[in-house]
Amino acid sequence: MEPVEIPFRRLQDVVDVSITAADPARTEWLHDLISSSTPFEKKELKEESLLMEREPILPDQDTEFAIVRQEEKVKVTEFLLAYFFPEVPIGKVVDMDVDSEVRPWIFDFIHLILTNPSTSIQFRQRSTGRILAVAINVIENDATTGSPDLAHFVHPHRHPKMYMNLTFLEELSAVLPPSPGSDKLLNIFMVAVDPNYGRRGLGSNLIRLSVQLAAQLGIKTVVSQAVNHYAIKSLEKCGFRSVKQLLYSQFVYHGDTPLINDGVHQRAKYLVLQL
Repeated sequence: MEPVEIPFRRLQDVVDVSITAADPARTEWLHDLISSSTPFEKKELKEESLLMEREPILPDQDTEFAIVRQEEKVKVTEFLLAYFFPEVPIGKVVDMDVDSEVRPWIFDFIHLILTNPSTSIQFRQRSTGRILAVAINVIENDATTGSPDLAHFVHPHRHPKMYMNLTFLEELSAVLPPSPGSDKLLNIFMVAVDPNYGRRGLGSNLIRLSVQLAAQLGIKTVVSQAVNHYAIKSLEKCGFRSVKQLLYSQFVYHGDTPLINDGVHQRAKYLVLQL
């Protein structure tokens, strides 16, 4: 399928950087993140609470925003195993067993992502530390730190259905023109929300904050591969535009079309926001 040529919207058109916080002193670093040119990873990152003015998150003050840190890798991994991978439509179509197909490698993958200065972010309960929502973000095309490659973790024989999923994502990927001054991009790789806290703007706010983080790092392009209608809608709402799409029914793997699902016409999109 040929890429769809769609003009991009700029950051200032899609991100509301006005923030209402319960404790403004505790959110000073976030204002710096939005307005300063100092590289994000050189700051002393603090775990802060925030409420986006456009989309209130929770009616109380027991929600805090935080960078995902290396010491949280076990908790984050279990969160993804519980709330992200079981909901991936491709996995549902082929009845993928998460424990056998994902659990053997996902901890090492998350460990590698968090080894570099972390760009992954989360909302969690202040009182308990419980994760409410998380965005796993990866900087790609970075000659200094390198980019984690999922293909190094997923084995075609040990994890056959996940490997098919990975092949689908590779086919979905689009070749993008280089951005002026930088080829690096931020990939919003996974966004997961605890269903008990759904429909409160957590996922959308994580997308917006990921865009702001990319801008702070001087990264000109933010991308994401959305494989379900909800993810596509959330990203498009934040200003992302599709440059490539792939119908499940059009995906051919080993001479078969494994993602045809009783006439359900699902599609995935490779979405881009140019800053």
